[in-house]
Amino acid sequence: MEELLKSLWGIAATIVEGAAALLIVISAAEAFAMSLLRFRATAQKMEIWMHFATWLLLGLEFELAADVIRMAIAPSWSDIGQLASIAAIRTFRSFFLDKDIEKASDSGKSPDQFIAIGDGPAVLSGSDNMPLTMPWATAT
Repeated sequence: MEELLKSLWGIAATIVEGAAALLIVISAAEAFAMSLLRFRATAQKMEIWMHFATWLLLGLEFELAADVIRMAIAPSWSDIGQLASIAAIRTFRSFFLDKDIEKASDSGKSPDQFIAIGDGPAVLSGSDNMPLTMPWATAT
């Protein structure tokens, strides 16, 4: 009975990981296509990034859910340690991606209000006056 439950939870974790991968691949393809269609429109790059970052964050949450499921059935301390470190890294990435999304959406500036810094990347000031740099977005 225990082996059957471990097997079922393993299948559930694999399904959740597959869903995460599917979300990330589809959103990456969509962001790539949108970027090609709006290649010169700087104002729309922030919109594309926000859309992609939101879906990427959802995919990372699914990956974290799969890690939690795998931790529940991990047979050894070594497996638990490996899964915990992977989960910590994914949580860390999700946290900072979420902060970037929050800064971009709370800034109160429209994406076409980039501030040029020489010929470098465009900078959008966040709600705490910290710059939110988008290396792919150049000021116009």
